[in-house]
Amino acid sequence: MIKVMYKGHRSVPMVCCDICGSWIDDADAGAAVFRKSVGEGCISEVLHTHKGRCHVVAEERLGGQVKTGWHELRQHLQLLVFNTGIPPAALQKLEDGNGF
Repeated sequence: MIKVMYKGHRSVPMVCCDICGSWIDDADAGAAVFRKSVGEGCISEVLHTHKGRCHVVAEERLGGQVKTGWHELRQHLQLLVFNTGIPPAALQKLEDGNGF
């Protein structure tokens, strides 16, 4: 799930685990778990989780390992940004510290 943390005078978006509720502060330690497609155009809920126990629980909630798929959280977020049409230059601006 996406939450917002207030830090100073900024609201900082963060990805939190849909199982334990805590912040996933390292994309390499996270996963995006979803029910496998049953057909073209099918839309599935996604659970953002920590790898390990939280990931296993997410798979169980969505029908078990046979019925679920997952992406590395880093890849999932990259695909999400790409699919929303955010240009690479906008991301570079954020990295350079000029995006807020």
